Amino acid sequence: MLTAEPRISGIVFDLDGTIAETQPMAVELIGSTIAAHGGPRLPPSGVTALFGPDEKGVLRSALGETWETAWEDYLGRYLEMHRLCPAPFPGMADLLESLYLRGCPLGLVTGKTATTGLLSLEFFGVGAWFRSVEGGSIDGLVKTERISGIVAEWGLDPAEVAYVGDNRLDVSEAHAAGVVAVSAAWSEFADPGILRAAGPDFMFETVAGFAAWLDERACRS
Repeated sequence: MLTAEPRISGIVFDLDGTIAETQPMAVELIGSTIAAHGGPRLPPSGVTALFGPDEKGVLRSALGETWETAWEDYLGRYLEMHRLCPAPFPGMADLLESLYLRGCPLGLVTGKTATTGLLSLEFFGVGAWFRSVEGGSIDGLVKTERISGIVAEWGLDPAEVAYVGDNRLDVSEAHAAGVVAVSAAWSEFADPGILRAAGPDFMFETVAGFAAWLDERACRS
């Protein structure tokens, strides 16, 4: 954990549980897609147990070689399912707009595909504010590589870039990339105790608290 307050020159966000409460819709859609294509009817915990790869990898794990047809079905229903999550967390859109107008580069690194990540950002009306959008891999977790790639693309010191995520693995992936690990504990599914034990550099339980912290140190000359 950092002992000094860093200067933040760029921010990379996770999506589910960080920008919006999109995980329930993803779990519902993945589960129903698997069942519709001949797979088992999994409970939510059974779906989340498959997480790590992106949605393509999850469908491949559950369905085998028929996963590509299921993926097309999943993608075709994705925006329709956004009725379960019509907006970002309260205050998040205002925060993103403020950072964008301040000239702070914003990125997205999600475990989902870049395709669905960008669909969600555009649905929320914030897609134009993101300079870089990267998704996961069909084969497993690749957040460290994706974060590092964005930092290199931006030409910034990793120590001045924050990665914001709601999962304990987001902490280790951020630290492996050499960036500031910020835990987002404002989702109803977040467990502050588990996140704190993962050793983030900073943790916030409200979007407002995170915004106040950024206001003092993000992209200020």
